[in-house]
Amino acid sequence: MIRSVVRRNMFDALASSYDTPWKVARSQEVAEIISSRPWFRSGDRLLDVGAGTGLLTFAMEPHFKQLTAFDTSAGMLDVLNKKLADSTSNKISTSMGPISSLGKYDLIVSLLAFHHVKDFVALANELHNNLRPGGRLVVADLVAGDDVRLFHKPWQVCGEHYEYDGFTEQQFRDMFGSGYASYDEHRLVIRKKVDSEWKSEHGELDFVLAVASSEKRTEV
Repeated sequence: MIRSVVRRNMFDALASSYDTPWKVARSQEVAEIISSRPWFRSGDRLLDVGAGTGLLTFAMEPHFKQLTAFDTSAGMLDVLNKKLADSTSNKISTSMGPISSLGKYDLIVSLLAFHHVKDFVALANELHNNLRPGGRLVVADLVAGDDVRLFHKPWQVCGEHYEYDGFTEQQFRDMFGSGYASYDEHRLVIRKKVDSEWKSEHGELDFVLAVASSEKRTEV
């Protein structure tokens, strides 16, 4: 509970300045990858888990009739709700959950949220209940590597502000238990400016992002 409060406070504090051109471009690139995968189909309902200010939600909007942006940070959702008030969109709604109350979806997506969750397997299993038959869960997150700690700011401590410095290939696969089938993964390199407080010799570094997904297994 203490850790979750720390993270909510962190994201609430970051919310007003969270959106940057780099983050917008990153979300758009991930949306384009998702929509270009062989299994992708436009549908009725999409759920964005850890939606933040809605960058990925908005990028996926053309493909779905209804979209739900779920986050536990009220500050992040306040920014998103202000965007919605200033837009002509009538397809996006926001929610702080609980997840069990959100209903069924054709596609559930999550961008850079799972590494904030200690029991990420339990979260994927919970989201399985929110998928319609044949629906798919997509988790886009960091791949573990030597420099991945530098993706975060120096004051953001693993185990307090987030849980994992990226995931191994096996951890990505482990997210999807026996209720899932047809694992798919696409990797891309994202270049990010390293926080100046690291005093790194590198102004920018390349980080690997995996877009991993699996389909809800159809009962025979």
